[in-house]
Amino acid sequence: MQVTNVDPGIVNAPNRVAVTLSGVPMAVQSVTAVGGGVFQIQFAVTQSFAGWQVPLVVCVDGSPSLAIQVVAQ
Repeated sequence: MQVTNVDPGIVNAPNRVAVTLSGVPMAVQSVTAVGGGVFQIQFAVTQSFAGWQVPLVVCVDGSPSLAIQVVAQ
């Protein structure tokens, strides 16, 4: 997933980033700068959601994003 408007320091400290799907914490694997203030967050889906549409939230330093709906397998 890609995010904007975050502290670029998350690239060197991905432990500052948390991702949840339907409230369930997922394992953040890496954060990379894509360019132009865009960052890519890679995370492992550690629970099956059987293709349901669920809310995804990204938190940086405990500050959550708005939830977006994604289809999760």
